[in-house]
Amino acid sequence: MLTALLKTSALALTLALAAPFAQAAPIPLALSGGPTNYSATFSSNKTAAGNFSDQFIFGLGGQGLINGSLIAIFSQANRASQQIVFNSANVNSLGFVSEPDDIDMGDVLRVWFLLDSLASGDLLLTVNGCAGACDGVQQRGSPISASYSGTLNVTRTVPEPGSLALALTSLVALGGVGVTARRRRL
Repeated sequence: MLTALLKTSALALTLALAAPFAQAAPIPLALSGGPTNYSATFSSNKTAAGNFSDQFIFGLGGQGLINGSLIAIFSQANRASQQIVFNSANVNSLGFVSEPDDIDMGDVLRVWFLLDSLASGDLLLTVNGCAGACDGVQQRGSPISASYSGTLNVTRTVPEPGSLALALTSLVALGGVGVTARRRRL
């Protein structure tokens, strides 16, 4: 009986400790626009202080050049309840880079950028960070009102007509060489 109670307690403790780090299913993003330029916006609102890991999923349906931004705006006076600190952000293995905070009239603008990068297929945007005071003073789970938003831009790569003509000419030439070689063997 004591062993069962200990196992149950250990399981409950493990689940309680893992709960703040539980990963929700990725949120699907729909790219809009076209025929070669597309974009998607996303946002996340945080109502409890602590670490977060948000995921957003989208597909390119081919190859494209992707770039994007993450933005958090908050008041210095309300930093403990409005601040977002980005720890990392990436699309698959493509990392965002941070810019220094811009402080104007007591408001803080925090921006991270994903520079132009070539990508294809299904892509997963992961944003890791902390909401609230993020300095250990504020208790995890304390009520806050913090948020961030972002944009992803995609330019589908379409071969230029000259490149297509060159590729087609190469294929025709290779086909001609193959036919000639086959005739010589016969």
